[in-house]
Amino acid sequence: MDADSIRTRIRQMVAAGTLPCEEGKIWAGRGVGESCVACTEPIEPTETDFEVVFPSGESVRLHGQPCHSIWIEECAPPPAPAR
Repeated sequence: MDADSIRTRIRQMVAAGTLPCEEGKIWAGRGVGESCVACTEPIEPTETDFEVVFPSGESVRLHGQPCHSIWIEECAPPPAPAR
């Protein structure tokens, strides 16, 4: 899945409430073949697997690049308006 498609999917999931933007604990390691919530592809052992555990106890897994980075960008607050 290309970066634009991943970004669109993440935006839809955030809007629907199925992918939270709240802060949680993040663990990183080698992939073990589990699916990435953003692109739905398996996270292979040659890739970085980010597990995000939210305060609710729910957790998601994302590829380190580009999926986790796009999720962080999409969840960032909008910049303050210039004065």
